[in-house]
Amino acid sequence: PQYVAGLTGWQLVAFGLMMALVPAVLWLIFFYLQDRLAPEPKGNVFGVFVLGGLLAAAIGQPVIERLFQVQDWMYTTWWVQLLASILVIGFVQEFLVYASVRYSIYRSRDFDERVDGVIYAIAAGLGYATVLNLRFALFTDATLLATALRVTSITLPHLAAGAVVGFFLAELWIGRTAIFWLPAGLGIAALISGAHYA
Repeated sequence: PQYVAGLTGWQLVAFGLMMALVPAVLWLIFFYLQDRLAPEPKGNVFGVFVLGGLLAAAIGQPVIERLFQVQDWMYTTWWVQLLASILVIGFVQEFLVYASVRYSIYRSRDFDERVDGVIYAIAAGLGYATVLNLRFALFTDATLLATALRVTSITLPHLAAGAVVGFFLAELWIGRTAIFWLPAGLGIAALISGAHYA
């Protein structure tokens, strides 16, 4: 079958990789360059980016699509769609962004500044977005414009939500331990990343 802009075979794969990776890599480089005082090891940032993508493919999307099966029921009414977008899709995605950082680099000696939480969580969020973008670019019958718009609409909310998760993780790292702190951060991030599905 023909998908994006009539491309097939290796052309489709190359196009899908380019559409999914280029925006994420450019954003990742932009935010990485903002950490001028004590930049994180590039290998760590890339590793968290890859981990975010792996968790999306191996856990996130299977949980959303197979366990919760949101595609079968979320579009019944507008309020069910809104709740499913935030409470299921948003929370699953942002918990995995959180887990990508919390259970990998968070206890490392390289995690030594507040901004590190934001950099690493943005990397994990962009990794998650890259998997979603790849799936869309490779497996949907969409035009070039529709694919570009979809990639943008997925990448930017994941970037913003990742920054929120990273901020709350960094605050946790410096000792903010109120019981509501992390759930509040995940809730705000879930609202940001899930809202574009509503």
